[in-house]
Amino acid sequence: MEKVWIKNAAELAVTEARRKALQIVSAGLDSIDTSKIIKSAINLDGDILSVKGEKFDLKKFKRVIVVGFGKASAIAAYELEKILGNRIFDGVVIDLSIFGLKRIHGFKGTHPKPSQANVDASEKIAELAEGISDKDLVIVIVSGGGSSLLCWPKEELEQSSRLYDEFLHTGGNIEELNTIRKHISQIKGGGLAKLFYPAKIIGLVFCDIPGGKCDKVASGPTFKDYSTIADAEKIIKKYSLKGYYLNETPKEEIYFKNVLNISIVTNETALSAMAEKGRELGFNPKIISTEVYGTAEEIIADLKKNSAGNLVLAGG
Repeated sequence: MEKVWIKNAAELAVTEARRKALQIVSAGLDSIDTSKIIKSAINLDGDILSVKGEKFDLKKFKRVIVVGFGKASAIAAYELEKILGNRIFDGVVIDLSIFGLKRIHGFKGTHPKPSQANVDASEKIAELAEGISDKDLVIVIVSGGGSSLLCWPKEELEQSSRLYDEFLHTGGNIEELNTIRKHISQIKGGGLAKLFYPAKIIGLVFCDIPGGKCDKVASGPTFKDYSTIADAEKIIKKYSLKGYYLNETPKEEIYFKNVLNISIVTNETALSAMAEKGRELGFNPKIISTEVYGTAEEIIADLKKNSAGNLVLAGG
């Protein structure tokens, strides 16, 4: 039975056009359902783990460890447990709600601001890196909300909470915010890759960033960061922020040589599904962008400008 995404669809579908619009929206939501995405992207055949066509021989690894953070991590971890079973040695995920996990330890954190609960859970992830070796496989679930939920060490907490409050009043964008976040953390901006070096790392990235920029999700803990302290300082100066103590993110290539980040889902996934559903319903769909950014009024104006097709779609 298909999941019902829009609970009050019957109340909203007062015209044929609205009914079709709701069907199109539901198709988009259904295409990015975390459980479905994991089941379609990941498969285990004997000892061979396949992730979107990439194959890994589990016989080569002594341990499989799963870590995750963000608002898709608990569901993704639950599905991974069903696929990998007792091949999972240990694991930790940090999400807003936790359910049904057996081999992976789930911790509830806070969002959009971090809390001590986030630091404590992130510390559990750091502890998993103790004694790590090149015989270990670490599967990292990276998803939206991870910039808040993944918070370590303790010194990051005060700065990150204050930064969030102050940044709300600046008019700055999320990329600027996350640039500073990377440089007040030991685990963002490639810090997690360094922490788990020399293990093999598979990053499963659920991308909620406009344009499918996977290295920006959760402030890029498994990606090499090309921003610098100087970049963060420019943003701090631009918005007249004060009292932030910055550190450089890992720049050495060695920490990333065993990392393979795989894009599991982006907003393009939803847009493609919506366009396909639109064609089924007799429309001529037009996707105008995968990275719109602006107020509702600005985006509506852009959609109206591009109304040559009778179904105009955009993601951002």
